[in-house]
Amino acid sequence: TGMAVGRDVLLPESRLYKRSSEDKASDDPNRWRQHVVSSTTTNSHDNKFNSNNPEVLWGEEITSTSSWSNSKLWGGTGFSTWSVRCMRNLGTTNETLETGYDLTEEPDDYIDVDGNKITCARINPQALRAQQNTELVFCDENNEQTRLSKRFYIATEESGLPSVPSNYSSTVFFNHNKWIEDVGSSGPTSSGGTGHCPEGYRIPNMLELTIMFNYAHSYVGGGDYYYYISRNIYSFGQHGQYPKGGESTGWVSLPNTITVGQAPNRVRCVRDASVDELRAEGLM
Repeated sequence: TGMAVGRDVLLPESRLYKRSSEDKASDDPNRWRQHVVSSTTTNSHDNKFNSNNPEVLWGEEITSTSSWSNSKLWGGTGFSTWSVRCMRNLGTTNETLETGYDLTEEPDDYIDVDGNKITCARINPQALRAQQNTELVFCDENNEQTRLSKRFYIATEESGLPSVPSNYSSTVFFNHNKWIEDVGSSGPTSSGGTGHCPEGYRIPNMLELTIMFNYAHSYVGGGDYYYYISRNIYSFGQHGQYPKGGESTGWVSLPNTITVGQAPNRVRCVRDASVDELRAEGLM
C-alpha cells in the first residue's frame, strides 16, 4: 500500500511497476505484466497458511493482490515470470541500546484512522492531491485525481448501486461512472445527482478504496459478494485485452482483495475534509 500511495514521488526504478513503453504495448504477459512475490505466506485469499502459495502484488494494477496460484492462473496464456523486490527497514535508532535499535518501537504509520476519519498528512505532499468538495474526475490510474488527499471521511451508510438508465450499454463499472460524469454528481437525486451517495459525498477513487480495504476494512467487508465500486478505469482493461479507448473496467474492492475486472454491486462513499478543518489543526 505504501508504494502505491507514494508511487508518484518514487524514483521510476523504485516503483513496483517499471516496464518500458515497448513492454507495455506487448501482447506477451511476461513483458507487460509485472507480478512481485511477497514474503507474506498467510494466504488471505483462502484463509490458510501456505508457504508455497505466497501473496503476489500485481504491479501493473498498482494495488491488486492475489495468491501465487491465482497470479499464475489469471496472468495470461504462457505467463511464467515473477519479480522479487528487496528493501530494508530504516528502524528506530536508540543509541543507549547495544544493538542501536529498539525493535519494540514502531514508526508512525503514514495513515491515521479515527473511526470514519482517515488522515494522510504524513505522506509526502507531492504525492497528494488538493482537497476538493466536488466529484472526482472519471479517469485512469495515471491521473493525479487517483491520489489521496490529506484527509477524507467515509460515509457511515452504504448501499447497492442504483439502476442505470437504459441508454447506458457498456460494462457495469463503466455505465455507473459514465452516468455520474454525465449528470455531474453521485449525490442524492433530490439534489440532481444519480443517487449513489448521501449529500456531500462521492464515489471513492482507487487509493481511497484501497486505504479503506487495508485500514478500515469493516466499511468494505460487508458480505461475501459485496463488490465496491471506485472512480478509476484501468488503462490496460481487463486482462490487458482492451487498451485505452476500448471497453472499460476498473478497481473494485472484493471481500479479500482489491482487483480490476469484477462487476461492482455496492458503493461506499467518501468526502474530503474541508480546508478550514485542516487549517484549524495546522495541517495546511
